[in-house]
Amino acid sequence: MYKQDFVYKVSASSDSGSQKVFYSIVFASVLMAMLFGLFAVTANPIIISLAIALIAGTILLAKPDWIVWLVLTLGLLVVGILPLHFDFIASKVAWGVSLLGFALLFLAFVRAATHPGILKHTPFFVWLALFFLIFSVLNSLIQWHST
Repeated sequence: MYKQDFVYKVSASSDSGSQKVFYSIVFASVLMAMLFGLFAVTANPIIISLAIALIAGTILLAKPDWIVWLVLTLGLLVVGILPLHFDFIASKVAWGVSLLGFALLFLAFVRAATHPGILKHTPFFVWLALFFLIFSVLNSLIQWHST
C-alpha cells in the first residue's frame, strides 16, 4: 500500500463529515434567506430593523469591545444630539442603546463566571456600579405600585 493511497483513504473518510456540515449550513442559509425575504416584503420598518438587529447582534456578541464603543458613541449621539432635531425618533433609538448596554452586562457576567482570575483584578468602581444596579432593581420591586 502506497502512502498516497493511505492519504486518500483518510481524506475520503473525513469528507463525509464535512459534507454534512456543508449541507446543514446551506440548508440553514436557505431557510434564513426565505425568512428575511418574508421580513423584507412586509415593508414594516420595525420588523425589518428586528431582522437586521438579529444579524448585527450576533456579530456584536462575538466582539464585546465593539459594543463598548457603540454604547459610548451612540449614547452621546442618540441621547445627546439627536433629540435636538429629531425628538420623535430619538426616544425609540435610545432603547436600542440601552439594550446594547444590557447585552454588554450579560457578556461581562458570563466572562466573570467563566474566568475566575478576572474577579481579582476588577476595579472598585465596577463593584460599586454593580451594587447600584442591584439596589435599583430591589428598590423598584419594593416600591411597586401597580397590580
